[in-house]
Amino acid sequence: MSSSFVSIGIDVSKDRLDIHMPQGYLSIDNTIVAIEEWLSTLKGVKVDRVVCEASGGYEDTLLQACLTGSFPICVVNAKRVRDFAKSMGQLAKTDKIDAQTIALFGITFKPPLYESDIQRHYKELVKRRRQLIDQIKKEKQHLEKASLPNVIEDIKENLAALRKRVEFIEGRIRDYISQNPTQQQSLSLLTSCKGIGETTAVTLLAELPELGNISDQAVTALVGLAPFNHDSGTMRGQRHIRGGRGEVRKSLYMATISAIRFNYYSGD
Repeated sequence: MSSSFVSIGIDVSKDRLDIHMPQGYLSIDNTIVAIEEWLSTLKGVKVDRVVCEASGGYEDTLLQACLTGSFPICVVNAKRVRDFAKSMGQLAKTDKIDAQTIALFGITFKPPLYESDIQRHYKELVKRRRQLIDQIKKEKQHLEKASLPNVIEDIKENLAALRKRVEFIEGRIRDYISQNPTQQQSLSLLTSCKGIGETTAVTLLAELPELGNISDQAVTALVGLAPFNHDSGTMRGQRHIRGGRGEVRKSLYMATISAIRFNYYSGD
């Protein structure tokens, strides 16, 4: 199974992990020692997805080991994999075959990465900041149209309160990043790029946790910046982008405008 997208399929049971990789098949104990030893052999090796099925908690050790080692793990619905196997006419079922099917499922559908509780909390904080910023924008618009002194004063008081809430949320976001060395490193790397400020970098870390773990092409498709063909027969239509993660595109748009201006005025 050759593909530029590298997917490792793992069939999980209580005691064993059956693993299908491009390099071949192996079976290991479902213990933290065995899993960490196997993951150590993958350091420096391109891996876009480590895919396993939800298995009633038997996948938890693998999941935590991959999260700790920063491997791109995703847990998929077992029924989806079974339906996928049936669609290919794959009726035989062994642990080895199942692992191979799961790997192929990863290549075909590129399922989203698993988000830890910490990542979900962080993402929710970033979302809340965005909501507050939107409220501030609306209140500013209301302020421009207001004429009654009491209304103007009320809007100004609400704006001040909203700005305090933004400061509070931003403080919680900074706390999260300060407690996570990996996030600190990623934030520093992102903000070193022209046009990307802290707000954009924080959005990318929250909305695009796959960044750095998958290929450039896969990231482009996830964000929704990859143009799709629109052809039929001899007709060749225009290519358009669609879908993807809108909030990431919005952040990247402003970052791109800023970078263009920087390059223009600096003569680069």
